[in-house]
Amino acid sequence: MIGQKNNIKTLIKWRCNKSVPRFIIISGDEGSGRLTLAKVIIKMINAKGIIMGNSIAEVRETIENAYTITEPTCYIFRNADDMSIAAKNALLKIVEEPPNNSYFIMTVQNIDGMIGTIKSRGTVIKMEPYSTSDLKKVSKDEILLEYCRNIGQLQIDKAEIQKAENCVDTAINAIIEKSGTKLLKACTQLRCKQTETEKIDCLLFMRIFEKRILETAKTYKMPKKLCSRISECKMELLRNSLNRKASIECMLIKILEEFKNAEIS
Repeated sequence: MIGQKNNIKTLIKWRCNKSVPRFIIISGDEGSGRLTLAKVIIKMINAKGIIMGNSIAEVRETIENAYTITEPTCYIFRNADDMSIAAKNALLKIVEEPPNNSYFIMTVQNIDGMIGTIKSRGTVIKMEPYSTSDLKKVSKDEILLEYCRNIGQLQIDKAEIQKAENCVDTAINAIIEKSGTKLLKACTQLRCKQTETEKIDCLLFMRIFEKRILETAKTYKMPKKLCSRISECKMELLRNSLNRKASIECMLIKILEEFKNAEIS
């Protein structure tokens, strides 16, 4: 795996010591290679991998199944930080004392979004950040390299980037023109659900917006809290992947109102 030197060393150590943890939490951004690393672990222990759902019903089904298997099986819960508290609590006992032949892997974006009792039972692996040289091994495209921070993000269609750039420009112009109506219209282009593939990915929008609004601040008098508003939104996007559009809308409205007040003062 490109750019995961220390994590690969950890996996090699586990294999040499024949001590692969039975419950692993892999933390990292979308596209950082969490699932790829999980598959490497599954191959290393020669187990069958099953991707499970995160609902309480599917968690209970997993628990029931884990006590009946006869061959090494690894249950993967993707984006487990989005699980309900009830679903997380249901897993506590089984991940603390996994049945014979069973392994559990959770992938999360924000490890702090997991309850402490889950974290304390698992071995946490954090995906390492990718350097520009790492990314250049995958793509030489300057547009992709400008906005993409990991290998998964490099797979995006450049047409999607162009659409996101246009949306960002509309949002920034709406702030400069002090138009709440135009700002909210720009927000309608953002993806609210993963199934809305025709709309713009919120994380991509945020990466482009941060870069361009800071460039705009060199020309226009932007609010003093601009950087803190951006940081707050980025943290919220990590904590809550289910309502990213609302988080961005909230940030943009705050920036607009503060821009209006900055102009008055």
